[in-house]
Amino acid sequence: MMGSDSDVCCVGELLWDVHVEPSGTLETGEHLRRIPGGAAANTAITLSELGVSSSVAGVLSDDALGRGLAAALEQRGVDSSAVVYVPGRTGL
Repeated sequence: MMGSDSDVCCVGELLWDVHVEPSGTLETGEHLRRIPGGAAANTAITLSELGVSSSVAGVLSDDALGRGLAAALEQRGVDSSAVVYVPGRTGL
């Protein structure tokens, strides 16, 4: 089973949190940041930061934003090999 080498596998919705610069709003902000979000991702990232090997299982769109989210999780020390990719666009 994929992701089985981790101590904890977090299952749930994986998404991007979108943040705007402190002086802007989503309507007018020119600089947006994407940060991995959703309960499963947040938990897996925190566990990884605490030294617990973690993975995520969930569904992502097979587009640049979906693959980018999996890559961002991997960069934070989270195994994303149990992610399933489906056709379509990542919603914003």
